[in-house]
Amino acid sequence: MARTQETTARGAGTTMDAGAGSGCTGGPPAGNAFTSDFLDRLLERDQPATAAQAAVAGPWEVEAAGGYGWGVYRQGEAGAAHGGREAGRERAGRGEPAGLFEEREDALLLAAALPGSARGGALHLRPERGPDGYPLVDGGRDVGRLAWFDTHLVATLGAFRALVACPRCLALVLEAAGHDALEQAGRIVARRTGGGEPS
Repeated sequence: MARTQETTARGAGTTMDAGAGSGCTGGPPAGNAFTSDFLDRLLERDQPATAAQAAVAGPWEVEAAGGYGWGVYRQGEAGAAHGGREAGRERAGRGEPAGLFEEREDALLLAAALPGSARGGALHLRPERGPDGYPLVDGGRDVGRLAWFDTHLVATLGAFRALVACPRCLALVLEAAGHDALEQAGRIVARRTGGGEPS
């Protein structure tokens, strides 16, 4: 029995060794190399500055969510959520859906929006209006001017910038748009890029 535990600890890495030495008894959650006790202890500590970005980084998948339409899950966690929803509720984000929607298109849009949402405050307006408008700043660098001091507009612009920087996110939005919208958008892009009407 002792040899089996020793072999298991070596195979799981230093996290399992640390857990054995501190009296941790919780096994690792499904699909996770770290024990539940170890992860719970980390939750009691101050989170690093990058924690918010890591929490929404994904990638995210849209799956049927039982009795409530469509759910947005981290890749590979949809099955765990369906099989153990109560455990998921105890620790948000471990198999629990980031959102539930009646329409699949709305779920796709959330999956596209999540990865860039942690950067929300990077783009902002300076409160002093200049001769050309309010300075628009990204990480301390002026990137443009706006005629109005509109924080909602800036947030929307920031979301669009994050979207086009993430090919997977952009693909989810295109999928949500559907055939008719993509057909029309294709014609518009062809005209704007000098390609004429697509055949």
